[in-house]
Amino acid sequence: MSKLGVPSIIFLEDSDQAVFVRGGSILPILNHEGCLAILDCISNSIHLEVYLDKNGKASGDLYVDDGRSFAYQSDPNASTYVKFTFDGRYLKATVDSSYVFGENQKITSVSFYGIYNSKKRNGNTTTPEPESAVLRFENLEIGIEEGHLLEMPFI
Repeated sequence: MSKLGVPSIIFLEDSDQAVFVRGGSILPILNHEGCLAILDCISNSIHLEVYLDKNGKASGDLYVDDGRSFAYQSDPNASTYVKFTFDGRYLKATVDSSYVFGENQKITSVSFYGIYNSKKRNGNTTTPEPESAVLRFENLEIGIEEGHLLEMPFI
C-alpha cells in the first residue's frame, strides 16, 4: 500500500485489471452471481462499496426502474433516484419518489474502504494511518426506502 496522496507506479500482469475509485464515492453494486442476463437479476439485492474521502465522508447515486418497460417515461413513481450519503457516522439513503422496491431489492452487505486508525501516535500528534483491512457488514436485510441504513458510532 502506498502512502496516502503520494503517486505510485503499479505494474500489472496482462491478465490483471486495475480499478480506480475516487475517495468520497459510494458504489451500489447489483448482486448478479449466476445471472447470464441483467433481466434475470434486476430485482436482486444490492451491495454498497463506500470509499471514504480524507474527511471520512462519501456519497453516491443509484437509478432504479423495472428494467422491462418504458413506464418511467410517463409515471414519476415507476423509477427513482437514490442518493446514498455517509457523513462519518450515519449511512443514509434518500429516495426521490414513491417507487416500490422489489421484495429482494435490499442492501445485503456494505464494505467500507479508507477507514483510518487515529490512535497511533507520532510524538504528541495523532497521525491517521491507513488500515489494511476492509470493514464489511454482511447478512443485512435493509430496505432502501427506510432512509437510515447504518450507524457507525465507533468511526
